Amino acid sequence: MMDKSRAPRKLAFLTIMHGMVDAYATLLPHILPLLLAKLDPTSGQNRLAGILMASGNAFNSFSQLVTARIADRTRSIHFLTLGLALPAIAVCLLGLSPSLFFLVILLAVAGIGGAIFHPPATAQAAELSAQNRGTGVSIFITGGNVGQAIGPFLIILFLDKISENLPPDKLYLKLPWLSIWMIPGLLVAVVGGILLKDTVESPTTRTLAKVPVWPEIKRQFLPLLLLHLISMLKTVTVLGFITYLSLLLNQLEYAHTRRSMILAGFIFAGSMGILAGGKLSDILGGSVVLLISLVFSTPLLHLSAMSISDDPISFIVLLFAGNFVLASSASVNIVMGQKLLPNHQSIASSFMMGAAWGVAGLLNIPLGSLADQIGRVSLLKRLSILPFLTASLLAFLKMPKTTSDTVSSIVD
Repeated sequence: MMDKSRAPRKLAFLTIMHGMVDAYATLLPHILPLLLAKLDPTSGQNRLAGILMASGNAFNSFSQLVTARIADRTRSIHFLTLGLALPAIAVCLLGLSPSLFFLVILLAVAGIGGAIFHPPATAQAAELSAQNRGTGVSIFITGGNVGQAIGPFLIILFLDKISENLPPDKLYLKLPWLSIWMIPGLLVAVVGGILLKDTVESPTTRTLAKVPVWPEIKRQFLPLLLLHLISMLKTVTVLGFITYLSLLLNQLEYAHTRRSMILAGFIFAGSMGILAGGKLSDILGGSVVLLISLVFSTPLLHLSAMSISDDPISFIVLLFAGNFVLASSASVNIVMGQKLLPNHQSIASSFMMGAAWGVAGLLNIPLGSLADQIGRVSLLKRLSILPFLTASLLAFLKMPKTTSDTVSSIVD
């Protein structure tokens, strides 16, 4: 039986673990220019960047539904510990990789680690949050986004200090120093295994997994599909901006620390949007927050892409504001999915998180080819319109009355 008095502390540590997993998982865009310089491609840099971004996300996507099903059945703490340890090891070895093949293998291992961690961790966050599920899950997701913002930036600062005397065309030589950064992740994984073991493996949580999953999915197939598409298309926009904005800023000769700071600010603004959206959904309802995030993020991101060369201040302010608004519905997507599959919450989380990120990551390959043809600025402008087009899916999203009788029931 779970001690409810310890639930906030355990949710806090689970959130820290999530932050570290996502910090490792999102380091790649920050070091992409250095990896590309090491690979030294003669052409098609954007396409190569898309392949690298897709590698980890693809494995994350296609393995997450399987790991989510196993997680619902077994409730093992190893899903959380290995889910952090694998990305920590694999990502921090990227700098030692001798070829594109080994880069893809390491990114695949990191992606599998994310697939192992995210569904059971998100379901566990919902259980630890009790009646305040919308707020609790938004805190958990915000922790991941804060990790995405702060972790890679701190690593870039460290690498920048290491390479003070290197010439600009040899900065990739600092990449092997990444290996040091696996140590914090491994330590937190061990502590998390000790602190959360009794909660994750509590016998009271095992009975839910005995309910057959496919009848439940078939019964809620359309709303699940629509929620997944909405989450995936939002993620296409975010991943596209992170990937090709990083390369564009490098092309515009932004210093590596400044470029990384802008990416960190973009992601951090999204994390604040998630936190605000979780609270706002308690007041307005999940569907309203989804509509607001999709419709109003488009003009902000589009104006940001238009001003990147002419007005750096407006570009940054609009960029951060755009992701704040777009990310505000992230926890809503997850909680609505969990409400549709109450007996298989890990699987529901995997639909809205891992599967969405994985498919979006695969789409980075054609996006890279498109960027090679039309340019990175034009690609960002087109990506900014995608959330507005996605809003049309809300017209077909009908949540069952048993899961959303009232506005607030979606997130409570």
